[in-house]
Amino acid sequence: MSYILDALKRNASDAEVGDVPSLHTQAGVDKPAKRSRWLQPALAVVLVLATAILSYWLQPWNRQPAAAEVIIADAPEPEIKVLGTVDYSRFKPRSPVVLTPEPESDPVAQPLPQQPINAGIANGEQEALVEAPPATNDDQRLGGDELAALFRKAVQETEQVAPQQQNAAATAEVEPLTRKSQAFQNQVPTMEFSAHSYSSDPSKRMVKVNGSEIQEGDWINDSVQIVAILPNKVVMEMQGQRFSLPALSDW
Repeated sequence: MSYILDALKRNASDAEVGDVPSLHTQAGVDKPAKRSRWLQPALAVVLVLATAILSYWLQPWNRQPAAAEVIIADAPEPEIKVLGTVDYSRFKPRSPVVLTPEPESDPVAQPLPQQPINAGIANGEQEALVEAPPATNDDQRLGGDELAALFRKAVQETEQVAPQQQNAAATAEVEPLTRKSQAFQNQVPTMEFSAHSYSSDPSKRMVKVNGSEIQEGDWINDSVQIVAILPNKVVMEMQGQRFSLPALSDW
């Protein structure tokens, strides 16, 4: 580049100075001057083109690395080995398995559930259930007389239980003495309970009032009668009105 510029500068200076005509200069010496006129623009154009080509070539985006050569290697074909065949004709087929059904067991006769016998009770009374006697085998069946005796016994037990249940139901709904009128409460005598004994047998029930042992049906001061002795209270009657007091409570 520097050599080209120096040459252009020398040509320019020579063109400005020119050749000084002398006495020995001939009239036909103007050809070099004509040549220098078109030489300078030509050199300038060449210089510009060379500069443009060089600058374009030196740009970083034009200097691309050479494309790498792609080598495609052929994959080896897999080797297929054929194994030996098996001759199944040498094996004997197995006999099918036969499942024999299990013998059905004979059904066992289940004993019938014992049903309670409802003995005849008059209307309005609570029904008492008496369990029937256990079933017996065919060779131990009861005769007609024995069955009749058992039936009469069941009826008698029912007649004994029914009044007790009715009495218990009636006494359970008796109004407490504290809910009676004040005039009625003032007429009830003083009562101090110090013992209370209840039993399923009515003859063994007892309370101790004012130091005396009293059972059901007895009287207190000839004015109050003990009607029933229950597990948690005592039912009494005075002037035709029944009332109750809690067990071991004083009045």
